[in-house]
Amino acid sequence: TEHYYVQSFTSEVIDLLKDIWYPNGKKTVPFSLLPFVLTPICLAWWYQDDGHLKIEKNQVKKIILSTDGFSAAENEKLIESIYQLYKLEFSLDKQNRLILYDQPQIFYFVHLIKPYVHESMHRKIQVSSMNKKITAKRTTIYLPTSIPIKKPTRDIHKILERLPFLYTQLHDKTIYDMLFKELFPKLKIDKKSLKPYQIQLNVEQRQWLYKFKEITGLNMSQIVHLCAFISDDFSV
Repeated sequence: TEHYYVQSFTSEVIDLLKDIWYPNGKKTVPFSLLPFVLTPICLAWWYQDDGHLKIEKNQVKKIILSTDGFSAAENEKLIESIYQLYKLEFSLDKQNRLILYDQPQIFYFVHLIKPYVHESMHRKIQVSSMNKKITAKRTTIYLPTSIPIKKPTRDIHKILERLPFLYTQLHDKTIYDMLFKELFPKLKIDKKSLKPYQIQLNVEQRQWLYKFKEITGLNMSQIVHLCAFISDDFSV
């Protein structure tokens, strides 16, 4: 029987990192380093190794990061560190793993790591194709009462005129980051406090809404709400 032995070159840097990550021989999180090393490429490496995209009935449900090797206290601190850096709201499940449920946040997480994901791991970032196309001509849009709507179809059509421009802006990483961190949180409103509007959507509007949802994971009402935030002279 043939045997193969592989050994890497020694490195003082690796020795240093081992001392940082494994003090006393036990793996721990070096929180003082996280603001400097927890970059999108680091998130991508971590996710490809220990992450999972949960899909049920062709719907994206959650992202899981296996962190059960750390203590619950470390994981809570890790959750806070990720939030401070990226505004991603992970939580802990019963297995002491980091879980991300929010759809727009899942899409944003994928946006962050996608440039660094190896092609063999693309199954872990296939979220866009899971969205159902928007086919209904008549639908209900839920908006806060602070947005003045007198004639629903007319007024919401006017708001949606900003959507093609906003869609092009999403392809600028700086703008997407800004929108996600500053405006997306304002879209998370309890449905009970929103007012429903029955409207008609034409084919072009449905196409733009679908394309926008494919990138952001926002629902139709959230997309309209976001458009209402954007003025005609919008810039970063």
